[in-house]
Amino acid sequence: MPRGHFGHKREGTMQKSNKAPQFALAYVAGTIIAGIFHLLRAVGLVQLIHGERIPRWKSSLLIAVNHPSLVEPFFIPSLFVREWIWSPIKWGPWSTPDRTNLETKFAWFFWVGGARNIPVPRKRAEGETNRQFLHATYRALRRMGAILRIGGRIILFPEGGRTWRIPENERLRSPKDNELRPLRKRTGEIVVAARPTVLPISVSYPWVKDQRRGWLPIRIKIGHPVRFEESDPQVVARKLEAMLLALADEGED
Repeated sequence: MPRGHFGHKREGTMQKSNKAPQFALAYVAGTIIAGIFHLLRAVGLVQLIHGERIPRWKSSLLIAVNHPSLVEPFFIPSLFVREWIWSPIKWGPWSTPDRTNLETKFAWFFWVGGARNIPVPRKRAEGETNRQFLHATYRALRRMGAILRIGGRIILFPEGGRTWRIPENERLRSPKDNELRPLRKRTGEIVVAARPTVLPISVSYPWVKDQRRGWLPIRIKIGHPVRFEESDPQVVARKLEAMLLALADEGED
């Protein structure tokens, strides 16, 4: 896929976020959640490992996180509060929730964080044709590419859903028994098109065996930022898989 396929239109993505009233709600809610997050860190219920690897004040950043439960989407933006608390339009990370979940189960989240959401279709909606689904998918990808090209930050869960939602025999497994869904090719397409810095993050819940039921404590491992030079999206996706699995194993006994 040619470079720039998803990033050639600016579409006013950064400017749009400043128009909606939801932006103020997103900022206030994000500040409150960040305060809770860092309070939990202080009491040991959030374990941040290698926080020094976070590239502060780095623009065009794709934050790639594994997705074992429903908790991590709420806490990951708090890792970057040092930047966005002062300049939320420039440094506030964009979230990429599933379109169906956002419109049904978490409709309230649209109003709280709507200014920083890019709904991503992961399956066809009822009554939606295949052509409409593909159009909605590529519209989301173009928007992500545009945001990255003008220096924005995006939080992406490249598994395309929670880890446990595919059969166990289809999951990737690390030498230390950590699991990951095979990453979607479109993750590689975004990276090849926009050439952002990619920050791998591994999340786990050490007190529970069934990670889907994870809550607290939460362990967050920060990987090394990386720039991919490969032009094949599949190669990028496979390399990022390996990085996330290796990061999950890092420091484990």
